[in-house]
Amino acid sequence: MAKINKLNIFIAILIGITLFALFKYIRIYQERRIILEELNRKEKEIINLNKIKEELIQKVSEKERVILEKENIEKELSKELNAKEERLTKMKELLDKAQQDIEELKQKIDTLEAHNAELIKEKDQLQEKLDKVNQQYNSLLARFQSIGELKKAISELKRKIYLEKRQKIKEKDRVLEGNRGYIIKDGVTTLQPKVKIKVIPVE
Repeated sequence: MAKINKLNIFIAILIGITLFALFKYIRIYQERRIILEELNRKEKEIINLNKIKEELIQKVSEKERVILEKENIEKELSKELNAKEERLTKMKELLDKAQQDIEELKQKIDTLEAHNAELIKEKDQLQEKLDKVNQQYNSLLARFQSIGELKKAISELKRKIYLEKRQKIKEKDRVLEGNRGYIIKDGVTTLQPKVKIKVIPVE
């Protein structure tokens, strides 16, 4: 009887140990399953994170490429802008030079126009003188058509020359009288060369 009780106790202990081990195994299995599920979930998260990382890397690379292209475009635009500014400066210098040349040409044109106006005025004056000379020539030609008129004209010309000479002599005498006998006045000699006048009678 005592052996049966001991056996039962031993069996009970074995059953208890087995149940404990079973429960322990079940608990460990459940914990392992939970851990594996958590691990799988973490792996999926890591995979997703890697995908996101790759996408971000691609986006960053794309942004860097865009930034690099933008910088290159900005450099090209800056070069073009500098070239255009240089051309604009040269064009402005050429424009200023052309404007200066235009002003100089305008002044020359104004001077030429003024000179041309003077030449036209002189031409008109010469034309008037020429017309007067032609009139005098025509008048003399009409007068010289007869011998009598010719002699009369010669006589008038001689008389005119004679009167002009007398007038010059009177002016010289008046100068000598005004000098009060001084031979040199104000550094200039007052003596005048003698003039011999020959009177030709009118025929």
